[in-house]
Amino acid sequence: GPVADAVVAAAAGGHCSGMWIGEARPDKEFEQDVPTNPIRWALSLCCGAAVSAFGAGYFDDAADVPGEPVLLFALRGSLESDGAV
Repeated sequence: GPVADAVVAAAAGGHCSGMWIGEARPDKEFEQDVPTNPIRWALSLCCGAAVSAFGAGYFDDAADVPGEPVLLFALRGSLESDGAV
């Protein structure tokens, strides 16, 4: 998929960034009680930097005010030479 392709490109010595737009779906055991929520997040991968995987995003909570992001998150980590994030 797109994330795996980005990891391969960055691990090969490049830099890859992208915006992912999709849905956060609950586990099957909770899908009757928990709505599916829209999610947007950006991720950048750079091989060789101290912090080589970073990004941010939000979930737009379907049970809250429409269009108001309520769950914000940040991503920070490392991309290893073998492609592990």
